[in-house]
Order: sequence, then C-alpha cells, then structure tokens
Amino acid sequence: MKEIAELMNLPAGTILTHRHNVRKKLKLRNKKANLRTHLRSLE
Repeated sequence: MKEIAELMNLPAGTILTHRHNVRKKLKLRNKKANLRTHLRSLE
C-alpha cells in the first residue's frame, strides 16, 4: 500500500479508504478475500 501511495503522491490513508470503498461496493466483507484475485476473476 505504501508503494502505491508513493507512486501516486497520495497519503497511505487515502489508498486505504479507496480500497475499503471498492471492497464495500464489491461486497467483499471477508478480510481474507483477496481483492486482486476477485478483480482478476471478473475478466
């Protein structure tokens, strides 16, 4: 997460917030569910 924040010149908290919002919209409530794996399965 820190690397993404640095690349985008954003605070790490902003990245966490966006990640949380994406997970919420995709209804990924389980913390163990991998967001990357889920998004790739949609392709």
